[in-house]
Amino acid sequence: MKEPYLLVWDLDGTIGNFEKLEKYRENLPTVEARPEIAPALEILSKIGFIHTVLTMATSTYAEIALKATGLRHFFAKVEGQGQRLKGDVIGIANDFGINPKNYAHKIMFIGDRMLFDEPRHSEVIFHLERFALTRPASQLQILVETLLKQGNGSLREGFLSIGRGSKKWYQFAKLPPIEVGVPIQRKLPKLDPLLLLERVQECPVITFENPPNPPATSSKHQAIIDNRS
Repeated sequence: MKEPYLLVWDLDGTIGNFEKLEKYRENLPTVEARPEIAPALEILSKIGFIHTVLTMATSTYAEIALKATGLRHFFAKVEGQGQRLKGDVIGIANDFGINPKNYAHKIMFIGDRMLFDEPRHSEVIFHLERFALTRPASQLQILVETLLKQGNGSLREGFLSIGRGSKKWYQFAKLPPIEVGVPIQRKLPKLDPLLLLERVQECPVITFENPPNPPATSSKHQAIIDNRS
């Protein structure tokens, strides 16, 4: 069986804004989903990615949030408080039959907070998205596809390839090399400017440099409890 690619998503601040669920009593509130998240998840699924959610919230909270936004069916696994530690690359990879030698090539974590959401593996890429509620998820989709294309099927090699740079992507003839601990900027077609960061014994990071301009609008959904689940 062919190994899948795997995207491990944080929940709040990454897929949407569900914080109002923490305070509801009798009536469930309206929640928000990231702009264009459903088509991005669908396209990435079609090109070979499995999606999972790993959150510090409870699994019940996560299930309500994802069902409210109509996104639950995109995720093969939803794990919350007490089920798995954040950043658990080895455990999640084992669940989906990904060989250790392919972790860096096949897996990427996505979140809005470095401290809590990054993978605990020095070669697995972390996509830090600080403005998920106003940046269309199509930008993430294009980023993932670009990493694969530039890396000939490897997310990690795609990161390194973008870091090395290409004159056709960038406005200057000479690019600064990747230097551990120093963010570098890259401009690629169809994408907002990126920052790439290599670190010592910690995961590489790729993020958009600036807030989206203009900002997109998140979609709003009424949360419900499905007693059949």
